Amino acid sequence: MSISQQTRNRRYEIGDILFTVTGSIGIPVIVDTDEPFVFQRHIAILKANESLILSKYLLYTLGSEQIQKQALNVATGTAQLTIPLGGLRNFQIQLPSLEEQKEIVRRAEKMFEKIDMMEQEYQKAAKLCDRLEQATLAKAFRGDLVPQDPDDEPASVLLEQVKSQRSKGKIKTKK
Repeated sequence: MSISQQTRNRRYEIGDILFTVTGSIGIPVIVDTDEPFVFQRHIAILKANESLILSKYLLYTLGSEQIQKQALNVATGTAQLTIPLGGLRNFQIQLPSLEEQKEIVRRAEKMFEKIDMMEQEYQKAAKLCDRLEQATLAKAFRGDLVPQDPDDEPASVLLEQVKSQRSKGKIKTKK
């Protein structure tokens, strides 16, 4: 596997889109740092012409189902799919006005914020469910889930009866 650093021909800047073109194809990521980093050479660097298309609009569009279908349609190879750069250049992207792009980005980011909040709430609920399940099992083992009949035998007596019957061969155990 080849790793690329910034070179004269492969220079990235904040706002550029990195797009995987080999292997796990079609994954877009926006460059959001000016810190140097290395990346695999099978990643295309896409530079948005901001007078026509916003970087974030391009990012979200490249992650869309429409683009994923186009990527699969132009991909070559069998063991490892590759999007040729010629195929990448021919992707068809809907290009609304810059104002519409800004609104689409604003709405998409608002939805992502809601999704993040829902994920946090889900994680909290999952932890509470785990604790509730443990508490319920503890109550069940203590016999606190339903009112107990005082005439019932304690579980310890029942277990002793089962052990006794097993030792006498009246109850067979699974092997």
